[in-house]
Amino acid sequence: MVTSLICRETILPAETTVSIQPSSLGDTLASVTTNNKTERTRLIKQGGVHIADDELTVHYRYATHRATDHCSHGLSTTITLICDVSEPGNGTVSFPPQCVTGTCQGCDYQLIWRSRHACPKCEESDYEKIQGECKHGKQSVRYLPQKYCPMTDEIRKKVTTQECSMLTMQIKIGILVSAGIGLLLFVCVIYCWKRSKKMEVKYMKLVEGAQGKDGELPAAQTCAWSDEDEEEELNNRVAFKSKGDKLFGKLGNSSKGDGFEKMKLVGSSLPEI
Repeated sequence: MVTSLICRETILPAETTVSIQPSSLGDTLASVTTNNKTERTRLIKQGGVHIADDELTVHYRYATHRATDHCSHGLSTTITLICDVSEPGNGTVSFPPQCVTGTCQGCDYQLIWRSRHACPKCEESDYEKIQGECKHGKQSVRYLPQKYCPMTDEIRKKVTTQECSMLTMQIKIGILVSAGIGLLLFVCVIYCWKRSKKMEVKYMKLVEGAQGKDGELPAAQTCAWSDEDEEEELNNRVAFKSKGDKLFGKLGNSSKGDGFEKMKLVGSSLPEI
């Protein structure tokens, strides 16, 4: 009898089942690792086990320190569990294709166990929501498991209803973009209007400054005499000739002829000169 966590026995076909050569392949649990690159590489290179990069693995390594003639460091066994949601029940256990006896060098044994129990426990948030068509503001929601989450009857039957909008995401984005462009154009129009108002105010100030403080146009200059200027000039001429009457009279008496031209002032009571 051998008491061990992992044992190997040879069964002989006979009238009664006979097991011979029992041996221990692992007395203690040495380590438990997940997605261990070293174990995965050894399985692929030595055992010819195909493990995809996105497959989840859990490695249980058992060891015994009793040395043998062939294995000075003792024997060890590694059970590699691979997550496979398609496996029913407890899954299937197999040896590496290149190691039909479970070991390729006689000291390290390998077991491959594909099972859904090697997958992580999934919560409701781990399932993808599939939304149905929106009708009358309502749509049905179903749940699709991720690659590592099994489809249970509970999840398969679970269907919820939620409110929805008739506008698709593309239409909403188009509305937002159009509203943004419209707002930008409105801001540009306001800016141009305010700028034109400022220019108009500056122009009016320049015009007012050119016209004067009172805002009236300057009087037009002319070379023509007004009535007042003409009357003043006539008075000056009459006064001058009145003062020179005696002198002109003397000169007239001494002359044979009149050397002055006679002029009649219209509308005046002055005597003829």
